[in-house]
Amino acid sequence: MKHDYTALDGAIKAALITGPKKFRDLETEPYIKRHGVKHAAAHNAGVKNSWDELKPWHFLVRRLDALEFKGEIQNGGSVIGWSLKGEA
Repeated sequence: MKHDYTALDGAIKAALITGPKKFRDLETEPYIKRHGVKHAAAHNAGVKNSWDELKPWHFLVRRLDALEFKGEIQNGGSVIGWSLKGEA
């Protein structure tokens, strides 16, 4: 299944405008959480086995990795957390 991650990516970057955030802080952001729930529901509707189901936070992990790979954000480690590229 192909997902459109534009809104989720925008929500992640908007949350990071105010400064670095740890994963848990990003996961509990209401807008990010809402998009994670939406993507998880769409994905899980098509799976037959429970071990193929994904939780909302799986989509956040995937998008953080994708945005880091694109060079838009960076991970400063467990002390700093995630930030926009060049801000940490």
